[in-house]
Amino acid sequence: MSQATFPESKIQSPDLRRLAEDRSSGVASVIIELDLPARRVEVDQVRRRGLSTPCPRQVAPPTEKEGAEVEKRTAEARTFLQQVLGVSPRWLQTARSFVADVTGPQLRTIASSPLTKAIHPNRPLR
Repeated sequence: MSQATFPESKIQSPDLRRLAEDRSSGVASVIIELDLPARRVEVDQVRRRGLSTPCPRQVAPPTEKEGAEVEKRTAEARTFLQQVLGVSPRWLQTARSFVADVTGPQLRTIASSPLTKAIHPNRPLR
């Protein structure tokens, strides 16, 4: 019987995939990256040694539409994760990701959500 019924590509860490596939009750701290509109980076052209080189200047603020979409998806993801985990996950504003401790079955459920872009280990698994 194949247990791989979740999008494995969202979990690139072999250790996390093994936790999800084994349906283990072990717990791992993970970073849950949301599927949000990409940030835009403003770039300047800088001359160095006679060459013009692109140099990132700043992350552009989101448009009103982008900001509303990010807020909507983030709120949906928070509600979803609270239901799956039974606790409120920690929000990392700059990374636009959540941090949570998850079991194998929870990991599978979170990976299956369209709100989830990727799941990364927050620290090495033991």
